[in-house]
Amino acid sequence: MGLAFAVALGFGVAAATGGLPADFVSVLDLVTTQSGFAIVALGFLGGVTGWQFVEIRRPTRSELRLVAPSLATVLTIEALRQLAVRQGYVGVAGTLSTPGEMSATAVAILLGATVLLAPPVEELFFRGVVQQYVADVASPAVGIAVATILFVPVHGFGILLTASSLMAAVVVVLVLAVLSTVLGMAYARTQNLAIPIAIHAGYNLLAVFVAIGVQQVSLTAEFPVF
Repeated sequence: MGLAFAVALGFGVAAATGGLPADFVSVLDLVTTQSGFAIVALGFLGGVTGWQFVEIRRPTRSELRLVAPSLATVLTIEALRQLAVRQGYVGVAGTLSTPGEMSATAVAILLGATVLLAPPVEELFFRGVVQQYVADVASPAVGIAVATILFVPVHGFGILLTASSLMAAVVVVLVLAVLSTVLGMAYARTQNLAIPIAIHAGYNLLAVFVAIGVQQVSLTAEFPVF
């Protein structure tokens, strides 16, 4: 229900603001969807489990050592996808539906939101609430699996709007599944939400430049996976 609420909130705002500039709608849709996740996660922690259910603390050196290899793994997968797109093996697809041309201001705001807003909110919801709750009931592996099963469809609407073919959509789904699994494993190992947040934020930022480097496109081109 919480997942449906967050997604419906984003869709509702997008529908209600359909007459506004496309740049504005793209940013507002992202912000409202993330706000929905935050409301549900904070409500669950405050009303069901208590705030101590999720731990966010200053990372230790051993925890920080997980960030680089995790980032390398997911960025390599994304680079291979971008290379396959460039070579024509698969079509273009992403998780954010953006206009063909965006103003520099809109690009800066959208990039800032995907790096500074989406990672902490999504990690709180998917890893801190969903994964941890399921892990406590079943096992860490099941928690990672359930969080991943929910994480991927959340980005499904953007994939449907941007995918040029079924294969393109499938490849993006696989990238998302790998990303979610890596984030889940990092959280399960450290029990510190700061680590998957750092990995997620790093990925969202660096994946843009991976796309620019591989595709040789401008920053205003289609965003990669977020």
